[in-house]
Order: sequence, then structure tokens, then C-alpha cells
Amino acid sequence: MVAPHSPPELLSLDDCYSERNPALDEYSLSEQTQKIVRENPDEFSVMIRYWNQHVTDPAAYQLNLKEIRAEGRRLLSLFLERTQIVAGTPVSLEMMYNHEDWAPTFIVVDEAGRLTEAMTTLTFSHFPQTPTIFIGDTKQFGPMAIAEEDREYRVLFPKQRKRSLLQRIEAAGQIDFVLRVNYRAH
Repeated sequence: MVAPHSPPELLSLDDCYSERNPALDEYSLSEQTQKIVRENPDEFSVMIRYWNQHVTDPAAYQLNLKEIRAEGRRLLSLFLERTQIVAGTPVSLEMMYNHEDWAPTFIVVDEAGRLTEAMTTLTFSHFPQTPTIFIGDTKQFGPMAIAEEDREYRVLFPKQRKRSLLQRIEAAGQIDFVLRVNYRAH
């Protein structure tokens, strides 16, 4: 990537990443939870201590992972209490699904091509009345079928486990919208 000055100079990989890093989005989960901690330093003094410890004493940080994760779950719960609309990948959304007090009004599932047909139903089973949009690329990653690699595991319906709901919808000609420009590679 060439910087827009003259004479041209190459940007480092770190520069490119920092310009496009999703965590720099003020509405990302990372930035929103950090904002909660900054606004409530007394309530989250333990989290602040561990953030600092991660840099100053990584070995001690590793020894405290159980407490750190518990504090992280508490922070995530507080974030979800304030959130009605959420967008995320299947993995990030899964962390949110088990919070009983959360009732989103709208969900966007990104990378939905990674979900098997059965996995797609998780969103509907947790939030049956919540409108949901599934976004994904059927030509990028396929469904996550980890058990397929285990030779001793007898997979029921193996072909179904290798096909995402998005692939089935595409095969039926029912995709609603297709992006024509790949912004990620520019």
C-alpha cells in the first residue's frame, strides 16, 4: 500500500491494520465495554488492574484467568443491558446468547456461511420474536463441521453438515441481495 504523499513511501503492516482495525470502531464491543470501564472505574477496578497486569506481569495475569473471565462476563452483561441491536459473527454472538436478561430488538449475523443449517436455528431458538438478518459469503468459508475430522465419530446426515443454510438458499435462487464490490481488499 502506498501512502498518499509525495515522494511515495510504504506504510507498515501495523499502519494498514490500525486504519482498518474493527476494534477502533467506537461502536464495537471492545470499545463499548472499555468505555463502560472508563466511565465506572470504581466498579471495574478489578478489570483495570488485570488490564494493567496483562502488560506488566503476564505470568500473574495467566494465573488469574478464572477471575478475569468472571469479571469479563459481568462486563458483557452490563453491556448487553444497554444494547438492543447487535451485529456479530456466530462466535461473538454465541457469547451473548446465554445472558437471560438480554432481549435484543434486532440481530445481524455476519459470516453466516460458516453455520450449518442446524446451527442457524440457534438464533431463532434463543430469540424467536427478534428480526434477524444473515449475512455471508457462500464462496468464502464453508460450515464448521469439526466432528468430520474425527474418524471415530459417526456423523448423521454428513452432506447436510457440510452445507450452510446460505448455500441452500443460494441454490434455490432466494438470495435477496448480492454485494458487487469487495471493500475488504481495497
